[in-house]
Amino acid sequence: MDEITGHKADENAVTKEEQWIQVGSNRQMQKTTEGWQLRVLWKNGTTTWEWLRNLKESNPVKVAEYAIAQGIAKEPAFAWWVPFVLRKRDRYISAVGTRYQKRTHKFGIEVPKTVMRAYEIDRETGTDFWAKAIEKEMLHVRPAFEVQDRGKSAPCSFMFSNSSIE
Repeated sequence: MDEITGHKADENAVTKEEQWIQVGSNRQMQKTTEGWQLRVLWKNGTTTWEWLRNLKESNPVKVAEYAIAQGIAKEPAFAWWVPFVLRKRDRYISAVGTRYQKRTHKFGIEVPKTVMRAYEIDRETGTDFWAKAIEKEMLHVRPAFEVQDRGKSAPCSFMFSNSSIE
């Protein structure tokens, strides 16, 4: 997904009047995303309408930031989860970094953390296994990346992430 470019709600969307429900002696917000769709521009240039429930699960931070930017975060379909996601955003990002540090070996074979280390392992062992693996992986993932020119700043919703080749 490149970016979210639009949104719409149909007649099934919960209105602000229907937002609160009585559960026993308590009033609670309805936890539903029913009736909302977001228009997504994909990396390959195509645009599709996707259900909010799917995008909320796959890209919660990006959807929450879009809702804030468009002024729809107080709508019932967003109000019950957007504040939580934004408060937890930094924790989600740090969790990705923690996972990065966990493994150094699998099945007795060193798993490199960087491309440079992968090539060093190939030189040390006299093989080209890691070079072939990197070449194969990049063939499939390269279309998903948008390489920025030097000096050009990233869009405001982008965040820097250390990455590995695991």
